[in-house]
Amino acid sequence: MRPDGGDDERRRAKTFTATLVSLVAAAVLVSVLVTPAAAVVVSRLGFHFPFSRIFDRVAMAAIGAALLWQRRRLKLGARLERGFARPRLNFAKMLRGLIAGIAGVAMLWLLAALQSPPKMVGLRGLVLHAPAALATGLAVGVIEEGFFRAFLLDGLQQEFGAAPALVASAAVYAAAHLVRPQARAQISRLDMGAGLRNLEGALRGLMALRALAGFIGLFLLGLVLGLAFQRTRTAYFSTGFHAGLVFAAKSWRYAALAPENVARWIGGYGWPPLVSGAAAWVMLTAVLLLLGPLSGTPRRRQSS
Repeated sequence: MRPDGGDDERRRAKTFTATLVSLVAAAVLVSVLVTPAAAVVVSRLGFHFPFSRIFDRVAMAAIGAALLWQRRRLKLGARLERGFARPRLNFAKMLRGLIAGIAGVAMLWLLAALQSPPKMVGLRGLVLHAPAALATGLAVGVIEEGFFRAFLLDGLQQEFGAAPALVASAAVYAAAHLVRPQARAQISRLDMGAGLRNLEGALRGLMALRALAGFIGLFLLGLVLGLAFQRTRTAYFSTGFHAGLVFAAKSWRYAALAPENVARWIGGYGWPPLVSGAAAWVMLTAVLLLLGPLSGTPRRRQSS
């Protein structure tokens, strides 16, 4: 007896995680092998970039190429189109998210200001750089929400269900931002072991105790962004919230309140700044609990 359409759909859905994991593993392997030669070429062209930075760019390009290669099997285009459907009708959701993100960082700024009154040393600079900071925030928001929510979370929840997919995607989101090698060395001669050492250093940093604070904050942020995607069924609110956080965080220095110059529970205990601090954890937990009113969606609309 031939399986019905529902069985076929479930079988296809179960290939998402296996396919994605194998593609990412293959892309990382390619990066380990290719980056040493790429670094030598970059050096001979007169550029002086750390090996780790070149490795990151090669890995991103390899993963992007792998996703495009298997875009039909992973339903990449369909997921992105669904996540960013009807932009005009959903502009208000993005605006709500943007305001919420800026307000969240503003609360941290007020805490820091109460602790140590700031000097508005760069108001003119803030005005001049605000458009660029906003553009950066929007670019980061669209790219990361497109991948982690519209693509990854959507694929995982089709296979595992809403709650497990939300937790898994938040953990992947946090870990991806913490895979940062500590060494900033440059290489000008071919060293085929450099890629493997770079990857080992990045994974060692991820597993270090000092990464725990950053993981907690990024995981909470991933839960907020993921639940917003599930509640609204689009990536607009999460993109706006993400962009608002980036924009507001970049504005701290114009008030002479760099995260590293305030109490660690406000500025952060490590990488990344702000979100790795206890104050940000409380703020993100509050946003998580108030996500329905903030996003304008009732609880019953959460995806199953």
